Amino acid sequence: ATREAVGRIRVDACDCLAEALLALGDAREAARVAERGIRIDPYREGLHRRLIRAHALAGEIDAFWQGAVVPIPSLAQLPMLPTAWSSV
Repeated sequence: ATREAVGRIRVDACDCLAEALLALGDAREAARVAERGIRIDPYREGLHRRLIRAHALAGEIDAFWQGAVVPIPSLAQLPMLPTAWSSV
């Protein structure tokens, strides 16, 4: 549980830092930070939005389109959660 909490804190920090860097006009560094957060938590929608915005502001059109269609892990890679059906 502690490792997961630290991971969430790291992702939150990346999210906040990327937003602050965008506000300061440092789009390339914001993209780098957002990418770091996405590597930790590929499901954090806000980081994907910041990454796309950063690439657009930096004029990195190819990277913008790549970020717009970032592959997320397949269903097979998702952790299995217990459900009401798992005991059937």
